[in-house]
Amino acid sequence: MTPRQRRPAIARKAVLAAAAGTVLWGTLGPAVQAWASFGAAGTAFARAVFAALTLAGVAWSGTTDWAIVRREARRITAGGIGLAGFQYCYFEAVPAVGVSVSTAIAIGLAPVFTGAAAWVTSARPSTPWLLGTCFSLIGLAMMLLGPVESSGRLLAGIVWSTLAAGMFSLQIFAIERCTKTEWPKAAALAWMFAVAGLVLAPLGLPEIAAQWPVDLRELTLVLYLGSITAGLAYWLFAAGAKVIGAPMAATISVLEPATAVLLA
Repeated sequence: MTPRQRRPAIARKAVLAAAAGTVLWGTLGPAVQAWASFGAAGTAFARAVFAALTLAGVAWSGTTDWAIVRREARRITAGGIGLAGFQYCYFEAVPAVGVSVSTAIAIGLAPVFTGAAAWVTSARPSTPWLLGTCFSLIGLAMMLLGPVESSGRLLAGIVWSTLAAGMFSLQIFAIERCTKTEWPKAAALAWMFAVAGLVLAPLGLPEIAAQWPVDLRELTLVLYLGSITAGLAYWLFAAGAKVIGAPMAATISVLEPATAVLLA
């Protein structure tokens, strides 16, 4: 197979990897709504900690490469803030407007924010991206016609969901930039989740301490949220974003609300 023939195959694999990661993300909201007993901060903090530990275990040598850590400190910090902000805002939105609406707004708006940022900072997004994003938003709007009516469109939930979309866009850009270096994807993501855990700790730790000791159901849930919907899902998504770029990866992420709506 020639290099020219390999490029489409690599692109297809990247799209599938990003799509698989977003489908796993789609299980996040329904799982939290059904079984979580912590508040938004406690759930987000526990998820970030378990995700960091999972990813650090996958790429231990990469996480201790201090030269790269120092060089990528700004991107790590931006990614960590994005991860922390997205999780907290999203977990606040879910109880207010439900899984379907909060996920559709948070992820549906993310490609718009990401594409607009890419337009300003680099170049005009491609025509396929523009068309794909438009059709995706139309599809999400159609899915929301029923859920929005039944949820009452609570203003607080919509605001939290919109803030989550902005944070999601920030984390996508940081992930794309870090994973385009020679640094292992798992190592970069481990550091970002570690930063997210530090950001969330002042709010998350008191919530968890108030419910200590944690029962087996809650422990199983946060293990799933951290290892599967965060560790594995972000690793797959980062593998795809590295090849196809942040705007296209953000558009593919609309599979998350589709999955969440079906499960909800």
